[in-house]
Amino acid sequence: MFTCTEHDISLSEKIEMFWKVEECISKENWSNEEKLCVEHFTKNTRRDETGKFIVKLPLKDNVVQLGKSYDIAMRRFLSLEWRLTKFPEIYNQYRDFM
Repeated sequence: MFTCTEHDISLSEKIEMFWKVEECISKENWSNEEKLCVEHFTKNTRRDETGKFIVKLPLKDNVVQLGKSYDIAMRRFLSLEWRLTKFPEIYNQYRDFM
């Protein structure tokens, strides 16, 4: 068996070896959501003029109801507001951002 040292392998060869290892995960066992997510990523990934990758978030189209989370969300929001009042500078930055 041929072995090589780290100095003998280029970066592209290392990346290729990594992806070969990653491909061992069988795509046949993926759920429908996983398959849709990969398809979405493939179709909706691009690079902008600065070279940054931009990927559209995979949102579900068939969401009818989000649940009864309003009360919990309001309590968490008020708790956050209360904690931030102890740190006026951070609280002002938070409010400016929101």
